[in-house]
Amino acid sequence: MHLQFNRSRSQLLLFTEAEDSLWLNVIDRQAMECRQRILIGVWEKDDWMDVFSYPGFMSVVVESKETPRLILLCDEEERGIWRMEMTAELAWQGQEGLQTCFVQSGAQMAYDGRRLAVAQWSRNYATDMDLMICQEGGVVFYGRYRRQGEYQSQHYNYRQEVRPQDDGENGLQLKWAES
Repeated sequence: MHLQFNRSRSQLLLFTEAEDSLWLNVIDRQAMECRQRILIGVWEKDDWMDVFSYPGFMSVVVESKETPRLILLCDEEERGIWRMEMTAELAWQGQEGLQTCFVQSGAQMAYDGRRLAVAQWSRNYATDMDLMICQEGGVVFYGRYRRQGEYQSQHYNYRQEVRPQDDGENGLQLKWAES
């Protein structure tokens, strides 16, 4: 279903589906042996997933017919021993009722040992930014920061959106303040 290296490239991280469950198989790259197998959660036929990797942790986002969920796995000292740290349903009780929160490609994440912050450019509004804070169980904060992003061109007499530049390295960045 999904295969990637860990950040040091010493392990293959293979996500598989078996018996209606999603599994992470941690394979030692040198010996080509499975060193760890972790049950991530329920997996249904029409589900899909995305993996976001950062130093010391990775987030697995599972989209399903039900509420999407985020599973956080940690390898804090980057020793190659993974553990499940948090599972959060991606729904927010907003003014309009229960709203589903989505995590998309290009999202940036920061984990402080208790909470996961997720920042991303909004899906529907290119210059807006969404910020979500998750902890065990679910979303505890969700906000959309709106910016003015439209201008009238002097030369071509048409409206054009000003879009953020996000090249993956110099774009959106996120970290927790030192306490």
